[in-house]
Amino acid sequence: MTATGTPAPAPGSAPAHRDSTTDAAPREVTRASLVAVWAGRVLVPLTAALVVATRLTRPWWERQGLDETGYPAHWLPNVTFALLLAVGILAPWLCGLVASPWAARRDGAEMVVTSVTGRRRFTVASCRVVDFRVLSTPSTSHGAVVVGPRGGVVVLLAGLPHGGRRRITALLGDQPRDGLGRAVREHLLGLALLLLTVAVVFGVLGLGSWAVGGVL
Repeated sequence: MTATGTPAPAPGSAPAHRDSTTDAAPREVTRASLVAVWAGRVLVPLTAALVVATRLTRPWWERQGLDETGYPAHWLPNVTFALLLAVGILAPWLCGLVASPWAARRDGAEMVVTSVTGRRRFTVASCRVVDFRVLSTPSTSHGAVVVGPRGGVVVLLAGLPHGGRRRITALLGDQPRDGLGRAVREHLLGLALLLLTVAVVFGVLGLGSWAVGGVL
């Protein structure tokens, strides 16, 4: 029994659920995250338009030849290649699977996530949350996979700065960070996500190169 009259947790018992930090959770998304979301909504149609333009104007820019590095001398195919590379790297974010923690907020018991594909709600108490780490020190996590009771999934992925871990904790609450097994699982999950991103990048570049005639 604690000094406030509430029962003390039993030794070795599980910590309070992540939802215990609701009062201190972020209530607003940041302006920078909203700008990034809208940029993502523009990136896909812009890239598609440039792929079509590159394919249709191929005889024109091919006549300008290649530069000393072996790439087309004209800017159009080079810009298209750069945008395809960006789409490949950002594909999980562009399809709404991944969102920034700064694009998420708490609305009572729910976490509201603003992604490129729209706004989604997750009741935190009903979600399963699995943290992961990508290219980080053993004490730092950079993301969390949130799985809703109806199968909805969102990956909160912060950048390499450590502030992302604090934002995710504020949104979802905390859970024990110790344990070698947990650390190994988090690193393996982060590695799997990283390898998946690399595979998607090559897939998008290959598809884009085929679409413009196999010259990128």
